[in-house]
Amino acid sequence: MGKGLPSRAGSPSKSGGSTTRWTRRCAELRARLAEIRAASEAVPDTHDYSEAETRRWLIDAELRRAGWPLDSPRAREYRVTGMPNAQGEGYADYVLWGDDGKPLAVVEAKRTTWTPPPGVSRRSCTPTALRRCTRSGR
Repeated sequence: MGKGLPSRAGSPSKSGGSTTRWTRRCAELRARLAEIRAASEAVPDTHDYSEAETRRWLIDAELRRAGWPLDSPRAREYRVTGMPNAQGEGYADYVLWGDDGKPLAVVEAKRTTWTPPPGVSRRSCTPTALRRCTRSGR
């Protein structure tokens, strides 16, 4: 080994037969993490997160954990037309895109204590408008 470099004796690639030990250790850590996550999710979250906090602390974290990098400019705040408002346009908070360039899902962020007024269904407006935009080549 070079002068001043740390030994790699404990690494899976250098120590004979330790790959199984490392695999076992990773499985143990994953199981422990699952236990911690389950215990954490069992306790109700009583925070009153704003929409921005909901995005940062809940949605961004879960989407990244699920493998969505959110690094594309069109992954967040995607402009859509055909919304039922005076301007006829709005923004999808998150759009998850398939490899074929078509939208797979739309995620709308709200403050954690927000309840839609009677008769309001935001869930159908944005996907419908997004479908129109993607058909028109935007």
